[in-house]
Amino acid sequence: MRCLFALCLAVALPSAARADDLVGHYYLQGVFETGSELLLSADGRYQWFLSYGALDQQSTGRWVRSGDTVTLTATLPAADAPLFRFTGIAPWDVSATLALKDREIGRAGEAAVLRCPFLAGEADAAAAARMAVDEPEITPQTAPAAAPVALKAAEVARQAAEAALATFVQAPPRSANWQAASDKARDALGVYRARRFRAQDLYAEASLPMPDLPEIAPPALCQVPGDAETFPDPAPQIAVRVRDADRQFGLQDARIRFTYGDGTVAQDVTGEGGWAFASLPKAAPLIRIALHRDKQGGDNLAGADAEFDVMLARDGIVTLGFDVTRLIAPAFTTLVLTIDKGALVPREWGRGRYTK
Repeated sequence: MRCLFALCLAVALPSAARADDLVGHYYLQGVFETGSELLLSADGRYQWFLSYGALDQQSTGRWVRSGDTVTLTATLPAADAPLFRFTGIAPWDVSATLALKDREIGRAGEAAVLRCPFLAGEADAAAAARMAVDEPEITPQTAPAAAPVALKAAEVARQAAEAALATFVQAPPRSANWQAASDKARDALGVYRARRFRAQDLYAEASLPMPDLPEIAPPALCQVPGDAETFPDPAPQIAVRVRDADRQFGLQDARIRFTYGDGTVAQDVTGEGGWAFASLPKAAPLIRIALHRDKQGGDNLAGADAEFDVMLARDGIVTLGFDVTRLIAPAFTTLVLTIDKGALVPREWGRGRYTK
């Protein structure tokens, strides 16, 4: 079984501990679609990991044996320790450029959807169009005759979609006609996409040359200017990154307030990777960073606030550290396992056993 995380590191055991056959690396067996590992070290420490679907949990602490049981006692973060801490100011670098570029590409995409709402629903419209038609099953016997019919249907759908886009472009923005034209364009594009996929499937099944059925490019006003490769690199700014560096976890949805020496204030919200951005100082340096995060679903803490004095007169990255385990409820405080023929059986789970 492949290792799930750093438990795969070899365990160096002193000679006295080698006699204890409980020390070692265990894997969970007998629990459907669940991966879990347990490492019992000779120094009395343990590492535990569990993965089930989108849920990942980790725990570290101490273990002791008492008779036929092993008890894991988790090491929990100090409740009175500051949740956030100032860890320094770093020069602007490639990671900041890429994070800001991703942010600007995302905002450009959101702006395009505001200008052209049909962009947001095209895929759903295509799925709906495919479900609305009771298409016969594709087989090698029926595909050769059905393919040209499907191609014609796709070409008709393409013409209708292009006409719908032209009508949308001519409609006065934000008018009733504009919204109706957007809905019609969305549905027409969805129908073309569904007909295009159907024709391509039939031609592939019939082993015929694939027809020319390209994607329909959106009108110029609906296009995003570039992608990750062609979008221009943004100029350096001031960045804040809120991150648990030990666990490679960036904190999202934290509101950051940037205060400059002249009283000017800028605000942003941390996104992927824990990044937030503000413009460069103009008349006065950045002197303070304030952070607020509302309680999110699954958090172990209520809303959190922090404020730090800084001094930054040019571009750079203000780094704030935090302990993500403070936000997440512990998987357990104690876990009792019964020793059974060399395996460890979680007493309260009712199923599963850890074996080496």
